Amino acid sequence: MKKRKFFLISIAVLATFALVLSMSLAWFSQQGEDKSQKVSGSYFDMYIVGGLDIRPLFHDETQEIDYIAPGANIAYSEIDTENEIWRQSPIVLYNHSSVETELRIKLDYTHIDLNKNETLVTYSPTQNEDFEIVFTNPLDWEFENGYWYYRPGGDPMPPSDSAYEPGAPELEVELIESIRYSQDLEAGNIYEGEEVEVNIIFEAKQAYYGTWEDINPSENP
Repeated sequence: MKKRKFFLISIAVLATFALVLSMSLAWFSQQGEDKSQKVSGSYFDMYIVGGLDIRPLFHDETQEIDYIAPGANIAYSEIDTENEIWRQSPIVLYNHSSVETELRIKLDYTHIDLNKNETLVTYSPTQNEDFEIVFTNPLDWEFENGYWYYRPGGDPMPPSDSAYEPGAPELEVELIESIRYSQDLEAGNIYEGEEVEVNIIFEAKQAYYGTWEDINPSENP
């Protein structure tokens, strides 16, 4: 069984986008292999190149089960839209914004303890057992209140030169190398034969003239 959500949100007052993905996957005990692929795409101020989907390592058509494996990247981008071909890929952003931009992500995953208790937890510096977000530049990310904020040099993302200079190259930013359950999990691990869930949210907005609480009132204290 698998669940997916994908939508793009544009708000008139603030230049924003939001991407929400969710998937339930069964566990497979063999080691997976990452296959990185660079792709290109269009933009909406900022845009995830080739889109983003959470996908299994392989699909068992007989039992209708999607399987993942330790160390296998579950982030996929579409490299061929005509033939609908998706590949394991780093998460890459094109930035064509004319203003400074804030970007953040939130990721929840199923954690199973030694007593077989299953809990959907938020990935954080202190809650990362059995799971990994491999950030391309870890020092550019700061964790606050359940979200990872992308702040290169401690600041919001700068505007792209391509927003002001016709023909200038767009700013390509590789954010994340891979998203995966830990490659250190060995055969016979606690997850084998269990269903897990991974949810990821990407959000971006103008750095100024609006707060995250304006976009998501539930964040108000």
